[in-house]
Amino acid sequence: MSGFPPPRVTARPRIAWIAGTRGEILLLGPLFQHYIRRSVRNSRPGEPLSWLLTTGEHGMAAWQALDLLNLVPDEAGELCHPADEPAVRLGAMLARAEAFVRQRKATHVVFAGFGPTAAGAALY
Repeated sequence: MSGFPPPRVTARPRIAWIAGTRGEILLLGPLFQHYIRRSVRNSRPGEPLSWLLTTGEHGMAAWQALDLLNLVPDEAGELCHPADEPAVRLGAMLARAEAFVRQRKATHVVFAGFGPTAAGAALY
């Protein structure tokens, strides 16, 4: 027997990108685009799998930001009503973030932000 150990198999990172407000999309969008372009161009074993969720927190303003950056989310939550109570919105964002991450068996979650989507992702 040779003294070399067997090659180590590493699992592909599974990354969920979560944004809900227009500001969050404008912050994360360019990073998501750069990261995805790099991993598609240099596709090798072990390259991460990535998905983008927009939670619908900012409604049409979020879609305008997505259009500006030429991004299409892998999943979009239903639009929130502007009059929703913050506690109701936080509960909805936590449920959406948890379901999205769990369904994709994500190993990492990337988020930024200011509101219930960021709080929901952080709590998850």
